[in-house]
Amino acid sequence: MKEFLIKSIKKFTENILSIKVWVIFTYIIIAFYLVVHDKMTGEVFATSAGSIISIVLAIREGIKVRRISAASNGATDKQIKEIGKIAI
Repeated sequence: MKEFLIKSIKKFTENILSIKVWVIFTYIIIAFYLVVHDKMTGEVFATSAGSIISIVLAIREGIKVRRISAASNGATDKQIKEIGKIAI
């Protein structure tokens, strides 16, 4: 149980510190501020938020595909871990 808890906390911390979370969080906060102060319309907010979130998630999925592809081509564990560090 203790090992599971440690791994869970480590994974949660990695996700909170990841750049993709901060990109999405920062964009949402800034865009929400602009909507509230009538500097951006709701339509623009919805369109741009959907686009930004989709782009960030697409990059994440691309990294997963590259890792799977590298693993199936015989890459070492160290090489596979480096794939995510290069992209984001």
